[in-house]
Amino acid sequence: MQPATKSPSHLLTSLSVCFYGRGREKTDAESPRSWRSYNVGIASTMRHASGQFIRSRPRLERVLDRILSPAERLTKGLLFNCSMCGQCVLHSTGMVCPMTCPKGLRNGPCGGVRLDGTCEVFPERECIWVKAFHRSVRLPWSEEIHVLRSPVDWTLEGSSSWINFLTMRDQINSGCASKPESALDMVALDGS
Repeated sequence: MQPATKSPSHLLTSLSVCFYGRGREKTDAESPRSWRSYNVGIASTMRHASGQFIRSRPRLERVLDRILSPAERLTKGLLFNCSMCGQCVLHSTGMVCPMTCPKGLRNGPCGGVRLDGTCEVFPERECIWVKAFHRSVRLPWSEEIHVLRSPVDWTLEGSSSWINFLTMRDQINSGCASKPESALDMVALDGS
């Protein structure tokens, strides 16, 4: 017996709910006491300490980048079609590299997604964000697809995102007032 396929209009409705949150209730996984919240403090402390250790030793950082960049390019390139932007967000986009979007969009689909879920620029390909949505719902951290991602810092292109993550070079601070962390929060602010 074949599983029922969803209509294109249902898919687009699901995408808009996913990215813009209209009529969507929070799930248990999105509650403040999710399974991940218990280990955030420990992981954050370890990241900070190791990042400071690496940043205080520029020679070590260069050596690690020379070793890890080719390894990262090979593994993530083969598995996820990684573009080596230096600011990896695979974990929050259903293990789909958003940089493979012809428009380079990092926070959801453009207005040109066709009814059948294909790309506006390359009609023979599935939209990267349709693929990201379908894959993210299968992951235990599926709520992360709603997290707003910063623009790409192109000075990091080609460098190891693993090193950039540890040293926090992948964090962009624009100096602007704090913004909501989630697209769902943006909708809530816009609706009031």
